[in-house]
Amino acid sequence: MIIDVKRSQRISEASFDSLNAIVLSGRDFSPPHIGLVVSGQYFSCTAKGVKLGIPFPLMFQTFKRKKFKLIFAHLNVTFSQKDVVKEFTDYGKLESGKTCLFPVKNTIEHATDKTFKAGFVFELLPLLKKEEILTHYSHYRLEESIEADSFNLPTYSSKEIQTCINEIQLADEK
Repeated sequence: MIIDVKRSQRISEASFDSLNAIVLSGRDFSPPHIGLVVSGQYFSCTAKGVKLGIPFPLMFQTFKRKKFKLIFAHLNVTFSQKDVVKEFTDYGKLESGKTCLFPVKNTIEHATDKTFKAGFVFELLPLLKKEEILTHYSHYRLEESIEADSFNLPTYSSKEIQTCINEIQLADEK
């Protein structure tokens, strides 16, 4: 999937407090981890548990320390913090075939009263762009991967997602 983002569209840390965006994180985005930032608070379901309302500047420091690349899909949506907390809490830890996309997707659907037929983030982002819910992209550490004002987000399978989740869970057991 081609993402329209310029090298110059690096995220500004000054914008974190008011940020509303889907955040894709990882070293190679195959597959990416997907979280949601609402008014500067980070939400995510992971193989280790649920992250609820963590100030994004703290998460950004963690991403930087891990040398992750980040893509921000900026959203023009008003979220209820209470609804976001409920959606991520109810979805819970990633196990039994769950993926990190669905609490993000469900939260956006609830806030917009729309339904999006997407099983992967590379399917969801174009739908959000078409509905003008996704306004633009920015990035962190993608300068070397952007060519002709675009970034090629790799596609991946459900099996690759589950393998990634299983590897994280196994690493935790050691």
